[in-house]
Amino acid sequence: MPTREELTRHYAGFSDHRLMALAVNEASGLTPEALEVLRAELHARRLGNELRDVIDIQMRPIPPDEVDELVGRFRRLPCPLCGSVAGMLNAATVATAQSFLVMSTFEKRLVVGCSSCITAAADKADALTGALGWWAIPFGPVHTLQAMRLNARACSAAERQEATVELRQYVEANRGAVVLRLREAERPSERGGPTSGCG
Repeated sequence: MPTREELTRHYAGFSDHRLMALAVNEASGLTPEALEVLRAELHARRLGNELRDVIDIQMRPIPPDEVDELVGRFRRLPCPLCGSVAGMLNAATVATAQSFLVMSTFEKRLVVGCSSCITAAADKADALTGALGWWAIPFGPVHTLQAMRLNARACSAAERQEATVELRQYVEANRGAVVLRLREAERPSERGGPTSGCG
């Protein structure tokens, strides 16, 4: 286990971007001493106040009502894919199947965005799957049908008003990044600046 001095030298060598990424995404996995050194380095770079809440929310379990509040606030952010502020954010899993002779692949990914972007991602995954998914026996057809079922479910989720289970899980698992995005999004409105929409 590294000493405090080694940790201090190690974190001092990080760029601001890498240090912030550590605070936003990995704080919950750090030892108490590493976390203390990280906080000190952030403070020295005048990033400590900005990231205090981001770190704190990763260090404790959050009750369901706090998850609800975070999900509700997160859903009002601009779409991370297209920038639209016209609808509420949601999340759904889309899948693609591709086959090459005797080999078949099946890949899933979570799409977080507005309903239009989720639907577009599901349609694109369906088109790729429909063209390339069938051709390996025996798993090509199996994977193709699995992917198309998931994509149909994603399209249905995009049309619903309520948050999906996937969105709640995403917010809870990435709560440091979510809190940072919320803080960044609130800054322009505090200064009375414009809010961006679709270009």
